[in-house]
Amino acid sequence: MADTSSAAGYVAMPPAGDEHVLRVFEISVDHGDGIEVLAVDLPAAWARAHTRVDVSLTHAGDELGWHAHLVGDDDEHVLGFPWYDHVETMLLARRGGELPMDLAGPWDDLEQGWWASAIPAGSQVYLAETDFDELVDKARKPSNISRNGPGIVSVDGVEVRWNSVPRVAYDEAWKRAIVRFRGTD
Repeated sequence: MADTSSAAGYVAMPPAGDEHVLRVFEISVDHGDGIEVLAVDLPAAWARAHTRVDVSLTHAGDELGWHAHLVGDDDEHVLGFPWYDHVETMLLARRGGELPMDLAGPWDDLEQGWWASAIPAGSQVYLAETDFDELVDKARKPSNISRNGPGIVSVDGVEVRWNSVPRVAYDEAWKRAIVRFRGTD
């Protein structure tokens, strides 16, 4: 792992030889001694490739409504939205940005310590999520990025879920979720 410092901050770069890397997370952070940019780039090849994806919906009661998370092969968790209540309203309104439904470019969201991103790249969508607070605390100057198993990457000891799904399957999964709440085929 090369630690590449710049005046703006520190950028974690994957090992040399990985040609296709994606900027997964980037944020300016003030630790009290000046503003730094925390940026994490991950090799596309390290993402666990799924052949299918679905929007799994769970009703959390009348007060919280429906919740959603994406599942891939073998119903494995791919990306969650733990702080999104009443997903049914978001799906029907198709409010841009809240959910990563219509990806014209990268999407990311930070909510109460949860950080996620969805990155369209060619025929794939790359999905990452992590604990924001832990990442910022431990990876001030990221120097150790490793692959810990299928779909799991460690950034200075902080676990990042890292998956990819076919773009066509991704778009169809969101369409099916919308149809479910419209009550039409």
